Amino acid sequence: MVVLTAAAAPAPAAAHPAPAASVAPVCTVITQADSGKTFFMGMQSCDLLELTDTNGIQWETPTVNGDSIHLEPLPIATPVAGQFWRIVADRLGTSTITALGYPVCTGPVCPQYVVLFQVKIVVLPTP
Repeated sequence: MVVLTAAAAPAPAAAHPAPAASVAPVCTVITQADSGKTFFMGMQSCDLLELTDTNGIQWETPTVNGDSIHLEPLPIATPVAGQFWRIVADRLGTSTITALGYPVCTGPVCPQYVVLFQVKIVVLPTP
C-alpha cells in the first residue's frame, strides 16, 4: 500500500510574489505588575500605562522624571477602576514613570502603607 500526502508533491511556483504585508506596531501595556522593569520604545510607539485599582490599592496620578516621554490620560470605560495613559515619546533618552498606591480604606481602621510603582522608559530611534 502506498500512501501519498500533500507534502509529497512540491507546491507550484507562484507567478507573482505576494506584496509585503504592512506590519502594525506592537503595543506594550505596562501594568503595576511591571514595576521595577525597563522598557524600550521607539519614537512611533503605541505603549500604554494601566494602573488598576485592584487588590485594595488606589493609585495617584503618575509622574514622569525626564524629558523623553510624557503621559496623555485616556478616558477608558472599563469594569475595573483605574487610570489609563498613553506613553508618548518626545525625544531620544530615558525617563522614569512613578506612581504611589494607597490602600482603599472602607472602615474606621485603615492600613498604613504605600506601594511604589516605578518603571524606566528608554526611547530609541524608530528603525
